[in-house]
Amino acid sequence: MATKIKIFASGEEQDAVQKNYKVIEKYDSFLLAEVTPSELEKIQAEYLTEDISDQFKIDIGVSSIDTDTPRITSRGLTKPHPAYRTTKEKKLEKGKHHFLVQFIGPIKKAWLDKVKKLGAELRAPYADFTYVIRTTSKIITTIAELPVVQWTGHLPFEARIETGLQARTLGATVRGMKPLPRTRLLEGVYTVEFFGEDDASKAVSAVKKLGFRIVANESAAKLLIVETKENEAKQIAQIRDLSMVHGVRKIRERAINRPSNDVAAGIMGTAASLSTKGARSLGLSGKGEIIAVCDTGLDTGDASNINPDFAGRITAIKSYPISSDFDAYVNNPGGDDGAADYDSGHGTHVTGSVLGSGANSEGLAGLDGPIRGLSYKANLVFQAIEQELKWKNPGDTASYGRFLLAGIPPNLETLFSFAYTKGARIHSNSWGGGNPGEYDE
Repeated sequence: MATKIKIFASGEEQDAVQKNYKVIEKYDSFLLAEVTPSELEKIQAEYLTEDISDQFKIDIGVSSIDTDTPRITSRGLTKPHPAYRTTKEKKLEKGKHHFLVQFIGPIKKAWLDKVKKLGAELRAPYADFTYVIRTTSKIITTIAELPVVQWTGHLPFEARIETGLQARTLGATVRGMKPLPRTRLLEGVYTVEFFGEDDASKAVSAVKKLGFRIVANESAAKLLIVETKENEAKQIAQIRDLSMVHGVRKIRERAINRPSNDVAAGIMGTAASLSTKGARSLGLSGKGEIIAVCDTGLDTGDASNINPDFAGRITAIKSYPISSDFDAYVNNPGGDDGAADYDSGHGTHVTGSVLGSGANSEGLAGLDGPIRGLSYKANLVFQAIEQELKWKNPGDTASYGRFLLAGIPPNLETLFSFAYTKGARIHSNSWGGGNPGEYDE
């Protein structure tokens, strides 16, 4: 059985490889090839290689798609496929739909241009050498015939549901996936991401018809935040139906963001970068940089009366009020208690790790020098997002706590653009609360 590998070679080396092995595609720094076990052993003695065979299985959450088995043929037929047995996939109506297109290797711009030229709309990169496009059943058949295309198929509706939530709707478990112990979810509230702004705005009516209340309409950010009060069984049915609304990219449970950074800078091995002594020292200080930190709050919240570690280097401080998606649950919608770090001190700690000058620790006994951040001469733009929530339901206070990162706006563009306009080109945020290691927006 042939194995798909990258052979890292360039220039004349590539010419030599192409004479002796089945090369599928040529790249600047490597070749994509199919080799037999005996060929693999031989070529590994001469070149650095990487086996990428397993990267051709498309991850769709709880399960995956084996792209060695075709779904759409060059004749336009949709063949049975194991990955679609548990889905509600049905014959597609006339019009445009979202499809997965897997290419024969790392995607080249020229390949995407070919797909566009055939009349398809590029929507988003997926994974595993795959792109999501929107097109008709007729055009996808033509795309399936392209020599650079490995596999095509309709984007399964279940793939539009976040893995943990998908497992819940299927009554399945995900191997190795466990919720973080501090995860807190707003019951019955979901974030629905769309491929485009128009998709989000046009979907409002359909979403309401499914029984959801629109908590926040952030079409400009390609998302809606929705709520349902139905029981578990009915919610599962609603979520499945929601995944079938045109343009839905991903449905996620609405996690309450919480700070998750307690790792000391020393573990990072930064002595060489900070030191000004020794041949291998770099003497880096962050001077000339403006760094944005978006966290709970900063000390007093007042730049004129601030911790000495930050004094004189604050470009801007801004507090963000409670986001509108909490309005129905709290007695202080839109509340803003300012930029001070009232509760955990997390934002002050993180900012110290980033750019604290060490002024507070000057001259302390037992220290070789001040305890300071990695960029101790950089300037700061601070965005305070922790707010005190006065919950309507006392049970919510017990479940979620009073102080949460509730100031994070659903449209993150507004958050990042403020920092950017203030001159920041580095942005630090330590928000947790959803699935481990997952970037959900």
